[in-house]
Amino acid sequence: MAGYAGKIMAVDLTNKTIIYKPFEEELISTYIGGRGINSKLVYDGLKDKTDPLGPDNIIVFGAGPLVGTIAPAAGRYTVSSKSPLTGLFADSNSGGHFGPELKFTGIDHLIITGKSDTPVYLYIQNDKAELKPASFLWGRDTWETEDLIRHQLGDGRIQVASIGQAGENRVRMACIINNKSRAAGRAGLGAVMGSKNLKAVAVRGSGMVNVAHMDRLKILTKEFSKKIKKEFSYTMMSEYGTQNFTMGTNVLGALVIRNWAESADYNHFDKVNPMAIRKKHYVKRKGCFSCPIACGHICEVKEGEFAGEKGGGLEHGVTTPFGVGCGISDTNSYIRFNNDCNRYGIDALEFGLMMGSIIDWMNHGLINKSDTNGIELGWGDYNGALKLLEATVNRQGFGDILAKGSIKAAEMVGGNALSYLNHIKGMNWGADDVRPFKGYLLSLATSTRGADHLRGMPTEEIFYSVIDPLKATSYDKAALVIHYQRINTLADATGLCKFATKSFLQAIGMEDMLEFYNVVTGKHIDITEFIRAADRIYNLERHMHAQEGITRENDLPIGKWANEPIQNGPFKGERIDLESFNKLLDEYYQLRGWNTETGTPDPQSIL
Repeated sequence: MAGYAGKIMAVDLTNKTIIYKPFEEELISTYIGGRGINSKLVYDGLKDKTDPLGPDNIIVFGAGPLVGTIAPAAGRYTVSSKSPLTGLFADSNSGGHFGPELKFTGIDHLIITGKSDTPVYLYIQNDKAELKPASFLWGRDTWETEDLIRHQLGDGRIQVASIGQAGENRVRMACIINNKSRAAGRAGLGAVMGSKNLKAVAVRGSGMVNVAHMDRLKILTKEFSKKIKKEFSYTMMSEYGTQNFTMGTNVLGALVIRNWAESADYNHFDKVNPMAIRKKHYVKRKGCFSCPIACGHICEVKEGEFAGEKGGGLEHGVTTPFGVGCGISDTNSYIRFNNDCNRYGIDALEFGLMMGSIIDWMNHGLINKSDTNGIELGWGDYNGALKLLEATVNRQGFGDILAKGSIKAAEMVGGNALSYLNHIKGMNWGADDVRPFKGYLLSLATSTRGADHLRGMPTEEIFYSVIDPLKATSYDKAALVIHYQRINTLADATGLCKFATKSFLQAIGMEDMLEFYNVVTGKHIDITEFIRAADRIYNLERHMHAQEGITRENDLPIGKWANEPIQNGPFKGERIDLESFNKLLDEYYQLRGWNTETGTPDPQSIL
């Protein structure tokens, strides 16, 4: 079975059983692999109205058909489940080396059900798998967990995906960490592992992924590796990583400052821009499996407070929400915050965005220091934010409220606390101000895991708005968004990193992705069939949302960004016009073939 390892492993933690399931050809032909097959396995295995933190929830790890091959940037894996944060189907995607190693063990997808009565971790070595006691790991952070598992098993090349204290304590924004800085970050799936007493999944394989046409794959890989390095985005990503997006949003006047109070002219940008961070903190580049871009970087605090802090993965999702979004300009604290989030296993983006709302709560008298156990919170105060992060991870005092997620926390705070949040379907947003970019807004609104830029952000709309700003503010974006949602869906299904695709102005488009897929698998599907598979995956995920009660009204942004105009910068005064946006939703639903009254797909479209 070229491109596929050929096995699905099913682990029942309650009964301590591990079995292999047949990998049916129909699954491949209808859902491709990776995120696509994960979604179908969750759909088939999930009971109605399942508690995300109950034993009946299911969590699935999967790696697509290109993962583990020499195809450029083919190192991603997806984790899928019902989200404790949103209460809906969701998935998270991560890079590094875990996904390829899973394939090398002979497994494409790993289904985990039930709940262990004691802490365990799953160890898979080729065709052998066992649940091993993990009480000695419980209470350890993800970095310690990875090191201890490798030490116990005597193999430094074992790949580990684990949870930290946040997942153990079922913090609803807990994530799963591999390679110490790569995160399956959004939607709180680390809490699902914690609820099952599953500390980690460790994998070590000696196999290889069978490729149907290796000679052709070598030629394609060489060709596209050269193309990738010729793109402008290559220099920006390889030099600065995703922090180059912080520069881009600042230039565009779309940098969210102090929880949407402003969108341009951050007065300390000279301290927090990517060039300044690179000069002050960068040690070396770090790449994922088979990646010619190597956007990851090792960063270090070399002097002053937090001197000696060192780690990878300082992303736009840290520098913007925790940094500029909270008015924090001390970049030493960025590295400390990022390391803490990676160690604890908590979504840095979600917590950083929630932090901005919490500061607003305190500034407007909804909470005070007696509520926060004496922790002072204010714009620019990184010490208070770091203390509150620790309290949230350990569910101490006010942190226990925040651990329930921002929506439930706001409801418990009361008053108008909800109005200071900014979310869609319970997932916070605020890395970029999307009010000028109506396509970007639509992609967040119709994402199948809550407000998420990686489901279909139409990048060209954002970057080309410098040439023609009217193209950004136009509501004529439905077809464009669907196009980008298809690219992102297929990247997740095949296992490619989106940073190597047209989704981020890089070399690999849908037709190129299809050629890689056919060369690796030996199949001969055409672009129409490939796109149909992308739509089938997206429709299935939307169908699962509909089963949980999601309708058209849930495709609207909620909070400050939904109700207020932009206060400054080149797009000053721009806002979301509800009438125009509803017309845009109508067009989007019609193009998708969804019911325009409810926003739900035809159940036949998922088959």
